[in-house]
Amino acid sequence: MNQIRKGLYYFITGAMFVFAAYLLITFIGGLITDRNIKVDHTIAVFTFIFLLCLLGCVIYCIWSSKTILESRKTIYIILCLVILLQAAVVLVLKTQPVKDLLFLHDQAVHLLTNKKVSLTYHWDYFARYPNNNAYLLILSYFYKICVWLGVPVSKLIIAGNLLNMFFIDGAIYFGYLILKSIESNKIGRFFLMICFLNPEIYLWVPFYYTHTCSLFITVVSVYLCLQIYKYRDKKSYLWYSGIIALGILIYFGYKIRATNFITFIAFMIFCFVFNTQKQKINKKVITNAVKIIFLFCVGIGFTVLIYGNVQSKHIGRNQDKELPVTHWVMMGSHGKGMFDMDDLEFTNSFSTKKEKEQANITRTIENYKELGVWGTLDLYGRKLRTTWAVGHDDYPNRLSVSSDYVKAHDWIIGRQSTLLILYCYAYRFLMLLLICILCLRMMKSLAKEYFFFILILLGAMIFHCIWEANSKYSLCFMVINMMLMTKGFTVLSTAPKLKNDNRRLKIRCFFVFSLLTLISSVIVINSSKSFYSIAADQQESTGPIQVGKVYGDRITQSFVTKTNFNMLRFATYDVYPSSILGIRLLNENREVLDYQVLKKEELPEHENIIIEFKHTIKNSSRTKYYIEFIKLDHLKKSVGISNYYSGNIDIFQNGKCYRNGRELHKRDLRFKVFEAKSGTL
Repeated sequence: MNQIRKGLYYFITGAMFVFAAYLLITFIGGLITDRNIKVDHTIAVFTFIFLLCLLGCVIYCIWSSKTILESRKTIYIILCLVILLQAAVVLVLKTQPVKDLLFLHDQAVHLLTNKKVSLTYHWDYFARYPNNNAYLLILSYFYKICVWLGVPVSKLIIAGNLLNMFFIDGAIYFGYLILKSIESNKIGRFFLMICFLNPEIYLWVPFYYTHTCSLFITVVSVYLCLQIYKYRDKKSYLWYSGIIALGILIYFGYKIRATNFITFIAFMIFCFVFNTQKQKINKKVITNAVKIIFLFCVGIGFTVLIYGNVQSKHIGRNQDKELPVTHWVMMGSHGKGMFDMDDLEFTNSFSTKKEKEQANITRTIENYKELGVWGTLDLYGRKLRTTWAVGHDDYPNRLSVSSDYVKAHDWIIGRQSTLLILYCYAYRFLMLLLICILCLRMMKSLAKEYFFFILILLGAMIFHCIWEANSKYSLCFMVINMMLMTKGFTVLSTAPKLKNDNRRLKIRCFFVFSLLTLISSVIVINSSKSFYSIAADQQESTGPIQVGKVYGDRITQSFVTKTNFNMLRFATYDVYPSSILGIRLLNENREVLDYQVLKKEELPEHENIIIEFKHTIKNSSRTKYYIEFIKLDHLKKSVGISNYYSGNIDIFQNGKCYRNGRELHKRDLRFKVFEAKSGTL
């Protein structure tokens, strides 16, 4: 039996090494094909290398510093700095919810004054995606508490950002407690410094979706598992309560993201490998295992009862419209293995849930037969790279909408964002490299707790090979990755060459890489291929609003900006052969700055239309403008303009929508005004 346990340990550790090594080998290929990197590939690669070396020097200097790692104040200073930087990101960027988070935010606000979620909202979103129900309940109750405390509904997005800071910082703190417990105070403080250097703990604060909530639940679950394992021979009521609490946490986490159940599976494998390393499986071992599983199931049963009652109270069900689990497996079985609108339409084309499941299974089998063995391995490789090797995890798209665009947006999501994105890639590469180094060391000597972490991470990687791939899915395991990264660096620091305490060499290396990074950064900043700056953006739609019924009717959208712009993007519906649409840009005094007329051939239906103004509108301070769409034909039916209206929230707080001069409350057009080089779009 010991041979089986050892074989399992080495097999899993080796598999983790293979996965991480594959990601490292293919890393540069993913970097140079990233559309968010807006400079020449050669410049990008050299800047990435210099940033990687500089980051390594900084981490090594921190590791060598007695002042930082031996001071008790380090934990408080680092956590305060992290919170301040996160708050700065929230207050400066003023990011608005997009995509799934917007839908959750809308219905959480809806539940403030209504008993149940609208299943018909946004093309039956909550009827089709019941997997978001648990997090919607968290948001709705959190919003209710905030409103009870006096927070206005218009400020609930900031409250959501604060909730996300709690999830991220809470996960970091529990990660610190875990490493402090299994290693030492020094390693725990070093872990905090590793976290401080991770750009994602700041950049993902505005997007308070299921991934960061799952991050917190995963790390707390790991902490509980290790405490249960640690005190397995000193059983008490607290120990039994801990297992029940784990069951509650894991099940509720599972309802938020299915990957949370991986933690418990990994814990059982971990206990099997290490709990009785030097003895046979006897009656005592079996009894303990039965106790853990039974109490864990008690926790799950308790949660099922309470959660089921709360969910039925606020969220109804339409089983025939629900997307089955097989839908995500089917999406992950072909192409890029990512979300595909054609796949969604295919699943929705069947009337009942059972028919959807059977159709998905049939298509999945067909897809894998068509791929064959090598095609499947190639697909899994692409999905691994998409989920685990994209350094920025697609944060630019999640931070793309703001109520007030400022210069900082150019450096974070705009034309000068390449430098930050390359730093994200450098951090991710170093993380994978150190995990590889740790796996090699673990092949030589057993490492209990880190084997548990590797089990979780490997389980997540395998899961997302089968499931739909998405770069933001790795966020759920960000703290696990950083704990492994921390241990990997401590292993690397024991190398003879790194043990050499040559202060002059450290200083020289630091300054050389700093200089090289500075030079390459200047080149990156001045050689950006893109000239793109957003002035105002509202990118969500619930359908069209008709411009009007008679000639001269108009729909107007106001916005305020201090950014220059020369382009307008919008979308039209219900275009007829004789449709004519006038578009005017007005200043705050209602003076016409630009006027264009579009006819049928210039109005493609259901597609984004981009028009260029005759002159770039220059702004030195916040200025109000109006975009006006005018009906210029005599048809009974009118062109529709894409807009957002649910009656719950004012999605675009930076402006208002009007019909013939009369305000349409809580309604805004879907549009974007921005600056770009002429002819580049």
